[in-house]
Amino acid sequence: MKTEAFRQRLVARMEELVRRAAQTGADLRREGEPLSPDLDEQAVQLENDEVLQGLNDAAKREILQVKQALSRVVSGSYFSCTRCGSAIETQRLEAIPYTDLCSDCARVQEREARSAVS
Repeated sequence: MKTEAFRQRLVARMEELVRRAAQTGADLRREGEPLSPDLDEQAVQLENDEVLQGLNDAAKREILQVKQALSRVVSGSYFSCTRCGSAIETQRLEAIPYTDLCSDCARVQEREARSAVS
């Protein structure tokens, strides 16, 4: 039953993300409001487009993560860390249902990412 509850949460999140991506995509295509002829207003609209593009990109990345999590549910590996094979803590899955790393491996990955940037 625990697996089904997580699957339902993932499906609901996927639906929300798909709606969000569709809306931001429509906004970026200016389906509801064309670009203003006023240059000052255009500048504001284009700045807003940058924010919308960031939101759209984030939604698409999360959609991919949710799809991967749903695949792990189907394969039976949802509760296992993809890096070390240990069980992913329930509290972590409740907070980030699409995670594929246990807390320890997530910390290691964060440290590696920080040192790669430095």
